Amino acid sequence: RHDSYWTRHQHYASYTHRQTYTTMYALWRNDLFDSAYTPTRGYAYNVEIGYHLRGESTQGSNFMALQGDFYTVIPLGKSTALLPSIHARSLYGENIPLTYSNAIGGYLAGRHLRQQTPFAGLTGCELMKEHLTIVYLGLRQKICPDIYLTAITNYAYNTDSLSNLQSGQGLWGIGLQLSYDTTLGPISICGHWNDRYHHLGAYFSFGYEF
Repeated sequence: RHDSYWTRHQHYASYTHRQTYTTMYALWRNDLFDSAYTPTRGYAYNVEIGYHLRGESTQGSNFMALQGDFYTVIPLGKSTALLPSIHARSLYGENIPLTYSNAIGGYLAGRHLRQQTPFAGLTGCELMKEHLTIVYLGLRQKICPDIYLTAITNYAYNTDSLSNLQSGQGLWGIGLQLSYDTTLGPISICGHWNDRYHHLGAYFSFGYEF
């Protein structure tokens, strides 16, 4: 549960719309996959450092965000592949606005917030604490031309203090996704579950991501 996190931040929500920040950032990204949606080999990574300077009339303080992501594909045969990845994001500062908080959920990165990381098991968007790590593992099987079945498990761990990791909270999610590659873009449907809310959910998508 994140009750303490929400309680600690709820008094910032009333003036979030009046806050202004200027951001300086550096981004290093590389994608060596052989396909954007169903790669069979390669890897990709992303490293981003951002420093947020508050405006003169903005309450709160300056803060920094560090983010790193790594994805790869491990072939296990002609039609089977292991899909591991790891994602991490940390915030350093005081009174950080909710709109910059770590966030997870859904199957599309940046769906509701720019820093939102996909998480099988959550359909929407859930805010997390200041230090977040997600480990993802998928097992994809090509069952016939252009049709793929992927079993997914992922684990998210978040804490508000790197000096006391035991105080953090974890979240497991699992999913089973069926995808079909078409000329208009992939069609996917995924059923999922997580160990926080203990109920099944589903997600459907069609077309390319922009």
